[in-house]
Amino acid sequence: MVTRLFYLIIKGCEKGTTRTRFSKGQAIVEFSLILPFMLLLIGGAVDFGIAFFTSHVAQNAAREGARIAVTLTLLGENDERVSTTVKQKIPDVYLFSDFTVSNTPPAGTTCGEEVTVTIQGSYNFTFLRIMGLTSLPLSRSTTMRYEHQAVCT
Repeated sequence: MVTRLFYLIIKGCEKGTTRTRFSKGQAIVEFSLILPFMLLLIGGAVDFGIAFFTSHVAQNAAREGARIAVTLTLLGENDERVSTTVKQKIPDVYLFSDFTVSNTPPAGTTCGEEVTVTIQGSYNFTFLRIMGLTSLPLSRSTTMRYEHQAVCT
């Protein structure tokens, strides 16, 4: 029996083929073993790409909010005009559903005081939930010099 098995293996190799009757289905088994890892790798790359995009949009919205905040007269803490501007720049989709906006007014009446607009939220992973990663906290802020102070005009 061992001699016959050895003969069949050698015979298959002599004809230039590497497949014998004992290796049928090998490709399907290997593919089914590798597929979950490949999907997780590709899904993870997609998830981190979308998280980077979300972070980028939040940073641009914070910059727009700060630009509006420094030009407003009588700016207060967490001003609704700044929040409205920021929320107009952030798309109303699932990725940005739980973002909050806050701003700090200038600290004093001297020239050169700063205004900071902060956006906080989190990105909820889609593919990486399989590995236990549920969300990535995102916090973006922009600081600009306040332009509407009586001393500076």
